[in-house]
Amino acid sequence: MSLSSDVIDSVAGALAVAALGAAGVQGRRLVARARSQRQDDHQPMNFGGWRVHMPPDGGANGVRVLIICAPSRTISGARFDPAAAVDFVKSHFAQEFQDPPAYSSSEGVRFDRTADPGSDYVWINASGRVDLSLTMPTLDTANGQRILGVQDLLQPIDRVAVAVRDPAYWRIFGLKKPPRQPRFDWRIGPSIDNRDRDMNYRVAWDDLSFPGRTPISRSAGQRPFCPPLGFAPDNLISRGTDEPVEELLHTFLTSFLTDHGYLSIEDAVDDVANSWQG
Repeated sequence: MSLSSDVIDSVAGALAVAALGAAGVQGRRLVARARSQRQDDHQPMNFGGWRVHMPPDGGANGVRVLIICAPSRTISGARFDPAAAVDFVKSHFAQEFQDPPAYSSSEGVRFDRTADPGSDYVWINASGRVDLSLTMPTLDTANGQRILGVQDLLQPIDRVAVAVRDPAYWRIFGLKKPPRQPRFDWRIGPSIDNRDRDMNYRVAWDDLSFPGRTPISRSAGQRPFCPPLGFAPDNLISRGTDEPVEELLHTFLTSFLTDHGYLSIEDAVDDVANSWQG
């Protein structure tokens, strides 16, 4: 059975309109982001004495992923409520942080995963900044390599992105509802080494595993590292909560793979993003 030229033309026209529509949405989002960056002061990221420190310190095993997320603009009239911050953590991070806060004041609330020095933690700062440190597992292979799953690497980022979209986040700072078109700045970086009690060091991971297609190759001999401001810092500012979480993960992962010497990464990154959409 053959299709008539009219049907073919109609289908082609519909596909073209859909493609233009998608491009238009993306274009409007980029324009809106450029305009918003001129209005954002980016001050909440640099709150008090809590400066951005990358890479995070590693533990004996696994890879510690540090996510720092803060509103791109100072929250007008903010009134920090420590009790609301505790409820927020219990709502979004109770699986890892089950004990009462390790610290609470007018400047912020901190939960530690354990009482051990160097424990994972979550900070809710009075500026709106959220710091989450989570150690993700690696897999030891028979030939002595440590493999980090890409989905495990991204999972803590997704957790924070979902949390700051919750209206309860804004109630921590005395706002009854989110501001119009809220935007956030991000600093994201993983630890690069493990150390034991005798202070013996080794790299935290040797290679990555992917849920779908993999990069064609990787530059030989390249070790894990983390820039001082994390990966893709210039592209992870003024990111609106209206954009899909997958786009945020795509930006970080593209930078992370490129800077670690992985080649021909586009298909692998797309498969990760698609797997996140479920």
